[in-house]
Amino acid sequence: MSVAPLDHLFRPGPRRALPRTCRPSQDETTGSYLLRLAAANRITGADLVDYLTAGASQSIANVSLAAVSTASGQPPVALAYALPELRTQHTDLPRVALPGRTLPAKPNTVRPACRRCTATRTTAERIDIWRRHEHNICQRHRLWIGPGAGHPRDQVDLAAHPDVVHAQVRHRRLIRLHGHTIVHTAYRTAGEIWEMLTHRGWGVPYALARDLHLPHGFGHQNWPADPRDPVHRAAVYPEVVTLTELLVCTHWRPFAMSASAADRDRFRAEFQRRLPPAYHDLANTDLQLFTIVRHSPVAQWHDPQPETYPSTPAQAQGADR
Repeated sequence: MSVAPLDHLFRPGPRRALPRTCRPSQDETTGSYLLRLAAANRITGADLVDYLTAGASQSIANVSLAAVSTASGQPPVALAYALPELRTQHTDLPRVALPGRTLPAKPNTVRPACRRCTATRTTAERIDIWRRHEHNICQRHRLWIGPGAGHPRDQVDLAAHPDVVHAQVRHRRLIRLHGHTIVHTAYRTAGEIWEMLTHRGWGVPYALARDLHLPHGFGHQNWPADPRDPVHRAAVYPEVVTLTELLVCTHWRPFAMSASAADRDRFRAEFQRRLPPAYHDLANTDLQLFTIVRHSPVAQWHDPQPETYPSTPAQAQGADR
């Protein structure tokens, strides 16, 4: 007597595409995409994960690229390029163009995509994206999508502040010239320095040169000094990028780490020259600026001794290139 195979008694996982599909956004988190795919098919996210894992797990981490491709009807290579967390599961990974792709890990963080870009692509309220440190402004819609904007409604409108929008261009230009690692380190140090220079005590407003309004419905309307507010992150972004430019510059960085008071004064003078008039006094107020630089990873970079201080602004700008 022959015994029939028992494979049909076990749930094999998805064998065909769901009735409705949706395209993934670039660098979207797997969880965000699965929630959108589930919503398009009028099922819960938990039911979709259960279907994708053949009932073996309720964890998104156990969802396979092949299963998502089958259920969504999207090609595996398209999903591999768009969803960083599933990318390594591609069967032909060596042929995938990986250089320059965003990775799903620190120092990258998850933040919602621009709410206006999202509205043109899907009916979902939000799409969560893996963001690098330089992904702070949607150039198309001029919205702040950087730190502090943890919800689409928190994205500050920067249409009236082109200098803030242009800071994103300057930031990316630095990365093209020096690479992500160096610029990220300098940017993080610059942010710490700028927070120290502008903070005036607990609950007291920052020294801001720009009047940006908090987004409607933001949770700190009655406390505009909260450093977590996206409006403060956006308002000081150009100055943080300016200080980053000085820290990555092989000409000016040695002046900041020098033990000579004259060298530090030269760095301070150049920093002051690049700031808006409303910030000029800040460059002369706090010696902790140089203490932070000397104790930061920036100090581990090997630079030559400071050269002769440029006599004109034009020569100083030429030293940066």
